Amino acid sequence: MKYPCFAHNGGSEPYPLPCQRFTEPADAWLEIDRLHARNIPYNLIYSKNCLHLIARVPQDSDKLCADSRGYGWSEMAGAVTLFSRETFENLSATEFEAELAGFAP
Repeated sequence: MKYPCFAHNGGSEPYPLPCQRFTEPADAWLEIDRLHARNIPYNLIYSKNCLHLIARVPQDSDKLCADSRGYGWSEMAGAVTLFSRETFENLSATEFEAELAGFAP
């Protein structure tokens, strides 16, 4: 999310989800208002100098698998909590990226 390699931070690598980076509060508020008007849920990730905004499908969307419906801002930022070593060892970065991509509106 915050790494310079990602396109939303000026790099060349795409993030698995559409992510916007704002450094001007007024610009961020305009986008948030636009999402509200279209009834599109989103996650906000604040850092010291910017805001990352990720528009997403609702958590109860039929588009999502049951295991990822509860994903929130930390998962949208690339962190995931797993409850067994086996699950951790069997989850590849590619699979996690594909799960995140499923949240795109």
